[in-house]
Amino acid sequence: MLECRLEEQEKAQMDFVEKLKTLRKESGLTQQEVADKLYVSRSLYAKYESGLATPSKDILQKMALLFDTGVNELISTEETTFMVVDEQQTRQTLKNLTLIASSVICSSFIIFYFIPLFTAHYYDYNHLVPGTSEPTFVTRLMSSFAILDKNSNPFGNVTLAFVIAELILSILCLTIFNKKQIVARYIAYVLFAIVTFMIFITIALSCGFAS
Repeated sequence: MLECRLEEQEKAQMDFVEKLKTLRKESGLTQQEVADKLYVSRSLYAKYESGLATPSKDILQKMALLFDTGVNELISTEETTFMVVDEQQTRQTLKNLTLIASSVICSSFIIFYFIPLFTAHYYDYNHLVPGTSEPTFVTRLMSSFAILDKNSNPFGNVTLAFVIAELILSILCLTIFNKKQIVARYIAYVLFAIVTFMIFITIALSCGFAS
């Protein structure tokens, strides 16, 4: 069944390629001239004519106007169906890559959050230097973000909670396939943007207390 579908898709794509080549030659235009009129690079247009790339709906409409034909004459309903399926698959792949990237970033942050990465220095105002009113200068060798946050930057603990929530949500979106996944994905994308900003702020604030 899958092999039959692939064969039909390849045939439909080749039909479009032949139509495109014929229309361009009948118009007396070079690939570069057509590419300029479509506002794409020549290399990309060459891929359209060789079947290595599929034009978007906007490009198809521009092609139809350029060659004074209809989109339905340029590409059949069957071909349009294949293109829509391919676009959906591409969008789904990009969405999955975004969720995977989110999972990797969140996992990395959680791991590095507790790993000693640098030497931290800060003033402890709760303990004064004996015989003076000056705070004690404290040096913590090989501190982690968790240690820094505990003493100077509580914002990091809030970030950690958001990161864990985003990690769990991303994993669920990659493993659960139902109607609720759509809503969960949008929440995950928004939360990912927020988490990325919070991670940056956490690192900046924490490094301010480290050397």
